[in-house]
Amino acid sequence: MTIEAREHGQVTFKTWLIWFQYAGGVLFLIIQTVAVSADRFAFVLIDWWLAQWTKAHDGPITVLGKEFPSQEVGRSGQYQYLAVWAIVYLFAIVLMAVRTLWAVYGGARCSRKLFSLMLSGVLKAPMFYFETTPLGRILNRFTYDVEILDFTLIENMVEAMMSLAWFITSVSVMCSILPMIGAVIVPVTVMYFVLSNHYLNSGTDLQRLDVVSRSPIQAMLAEGVDGATMIRVFCQEQHFIFKFQTALDKNTAAQLNFIAAQRWL
Repeated sequence: MTIEAREHGQVTFKTWLIWFQYAGGVLFLIIQTVAVSADRFAFVLIDWWLAQWTKAHDGPITVLGKEFPSQEVGRSGQYQYLAVWAIVYLFAIVLMAVRTLWAVYGGARCSRKLFSLMLSGVLKAPMFYFETTPLGRILNRFTYDVEILDFTLIENMVEAMMSLAWFITSVSVMCSILPMIGAVIVPVTVMYFVLSNHYLNSGTDLQRLDVVSRSPIQAMLAEGVDGATMIRVFCQEQHFIFKFQTALDKNTAAQLNFIAAQRWL
């Protein structure tokens, strides 16, 4: 049997390009960028309108050529402000739904494409591939790895794109209001990237160890089900239980280390 190969180090830039390529390519990236930018603009607009609202505490204000009453007139003076706030907030919710659904749609399209390529590669593989590759390794690819593609990777990509958008928007707004804050943001940003790079060097490999250690568990389950009769005939139940528990302990140790590394970050 061949030893299961795995990558080492951080995820390469080529891997990220493959995800975006199968998610829809340049068109997906352009629409997602526009949707995220509009979404962030809408939320900044909400904060800006609230700031304008508070300016009317002692007199009317004019916004885009329209005069809004002072808050001194009482509750009746709040309706126009509240109506504008509600419209902008509804617009922001719609944009948030659009950019999230578009990202999920792209992720699902990428997952479907990669699954089709993997299935085609396995079905067209020569016989010696199945003779040298444990069944558990193949099952692990079509179960856990597909689950990562369908759920975890899509969720993480959406969060990554939104975090980047939040960072750019927040820094832009703060620097436009108080330019001197850039002297603090730059070193803090550099420090963050240094720490995150330190985590990625180990966290990525820990996750790979978790994935690789699942294959023996899948293989032993398949072997146990197929050879249950022979195992009982030769009284090897305890032997297979011990092997399965050992493989399970190794996977649990890898998984706990990966989770602990995530908590550290």
